[in-house]
Amino acid sequence: MCNKAAARYTPPDLDQSRFSRVDSSLELPRRHIAPTTPIPAIVNRPSSGRVLTSLRWGNPATPYSTTNARDDRLDSAPTWKGLLASPTGRCIIVVSAIFEPFDKKTLAAVGEAAAIKALGGAVVQAAKKDTVWHRGHLKDNTPFGIAGLAGKAGDVDWGAMATVPATARMAEIHRPVKSPAEGRQVAYLPPKLWDAWLDPVGHPDWHDVLMEGQARSSDIHLSLVPMGAMKKTAGPDEMFQTWTPPRGQGTLF
Repeated sequence: MCNKAAARYTPPDLDQSRFSRVDSSLELPRRHIAPTTPIPAIVNRPSSGRVLTSLRWGNPATPYSTTNARDDRLDSAPTWKGLLASPTGRCIIVVSAIFEPFDKKTLAAVGEAAAIKALGGAVVQAAKKDTVWHRGHLKDNTPFGIAGLAGKAGDVDWGAMATVPATARMAEIHRPVKSPAEGRQVAYLPPKLWDAWLDPVGHPDWHDVLMEGQARSSDIHLSLVPMGAMKKTAGPDEMFQTWTPPRGQGTLF
C-alpha cells in the first residue's frame, strides 16, 4: 500500500477554516515522506480544537506495520477500534501527492497480459528492470485529504492512513502480492467529507463516509514518474515531473 507521499505546500495554502491553529513543530513543505517520518495531519485536540500538526507515520510501539489501516478492520482490530470511536483518534492526513510502486512483484500479481493492456508495453518492460512509480495527485496539484487514525505511544503522536478496496483503475497498478485478487487504495476524502470523518459522535456512519470518498477517487490523477526520479541521487523536483511512455495510458483511478 502507499508508503511514500509528499506535502508540497505551506499552511496558508489550506482552507484556514479547517483548523484553529498550526503546531509550531510542523515543517512544510516536505518532498519526501516515508514511514517513521513526520506526516502532516489535522487532528482534534481537547484543549484547542482542530490543529494542523505532524504525526509520526506508523506506531513506534508495535513490531508490525501500522502505516495503513484497512477499512474492514477499523471497528474490530484492537489497534484501530478505540481510535475509530474517539474524536481524538481520527485525523485528516493532508498531502499533495502519494506514490505507488509498480515492479516485478506487482507485475506478477496483476499478470503481464493485463498489465500490458492497462499500462502499455513500455511500462511493463520498464517494470521488469526497475520500479515504476505512479504519482497520485489532484489535477491542479493542490493538497488533498486522506482519512486517518491518530494515536499516542508514550510521548509520540503517530498516525496511519485508512485504506479501502481499490477501484478498477488503481487495481491495475497496485495489488498485494500475498492476495493479488484484492487491490487496496488510500481512503481519499474530498473536503466536504472532512467534518464527517473528524466527528464520530455526530456522524457515526463512518464507513459510508469512506465509501463516498472512494466514489470520488476519480478526483485523483495518476501520472508516471520519470524512471530514476525516486532515487536519492535524483534532483528535488524530478519526482513531480511526468514520464509519457511511447503508448498512452489512462490517468485516473
